[in-house]
Amino acid sequence: MSHFIGRFPGESWEIFFPSRIKWHQFVRNEEVRTITKQPNLTVIIQPQRLSISGHIARMNDDTDAKMILTAPSSQNWKRPPGRPRITWLNTIQRDLTAYNLTLNEAVDLAQNCPLWRLMSRYGPLYALLVVHARKEED
Repeated sequence: MSHFIGRFPGESWEIFFPSRIKWHQFVRNEEVRTITKQPNLTVIIQPQRLSISGHIARMNDDTDAKMILTAPSSQNWKRPPGRPRITWLNTIQRDLTAYNLTLNEAVDLAQNCPLWRLMSRYGPLYALLVVHARKEED
């Protein structure tokens, strides 16, 4: 047996055993990612979250999904004790601060689907460079 595989597919034990990290060792996540050459999970999830937010921004305002996801939370909204009071919209706004965009600017930008796709995958600087290069070609 070359390495131990966890009980479920995709379980984190699959990462540890091929890299010779034993279960009893105290190893930081950064060190495990360096050894296994795995990217930080937020690097993978953030572009996908921004891509979905672009789809939602292009939806009609009367669509149920858009009304639910963009509705402001009420003042008497309660979460179980110990849970953060963060919504999907708060998460998107936090993602957009990395791109120096407000929510309203992002909604306007998302109307241009190819530009939003470039921006969400490669970052705003790359998208602006591509747009600038295309303007120079025309």
